[in-house]
Amino acid sequence: MNFRIALSIATVSFLMGAATSFGLTQNLEWYFWAVLAIFSAYLIGKRAPRRPVGNGFLVGFLCGLASSAAESLFFDFYIVNNPTSADRLARIAGGVDPRMFMLASGAIIGLAAGIVFAVLALLAARLEAGRSRPSPPAS
Repeated sequence: MNFRIALSIATVSFLMGAATSFGLTQNLEWYFWAVLAIFSAYLIGKRAPRRPVGNGFLVGFLCGLASSAAESLFFDFYIVNNPTSADRLARIAGGVDPRMFMLASGAIIGLAAGIVFAVLALLAARLEAGRSRPSPPAS
């Protein structure tokens, strides 16, 4: 596993979670996540092509955890800047502390993101391997 890549991308994910908490990603968060997933897949395919699925899963899982950790850490700002999400969170969490619920859901989101990132990293590694394959000699 390439922990350097995983931790670097997870740091970006933590910053995205913080940006969401402060209301900076209003209605654009999915676009940022799509760009991060594609960039991560490219980076893994280029720098860690031998184990793209494991690296992709690790990156996606850490991204889910890091983003949720940031949102939980800045929970008071998150609630103020994301009123729709705050209402939904209050309804879903029931009697559970919302911060703990966010962290627990971050692990579940991380599992799903890990699967998506793993598939994208595998595709990127295969594309990269096809590009670096020598061309057959001309006849």
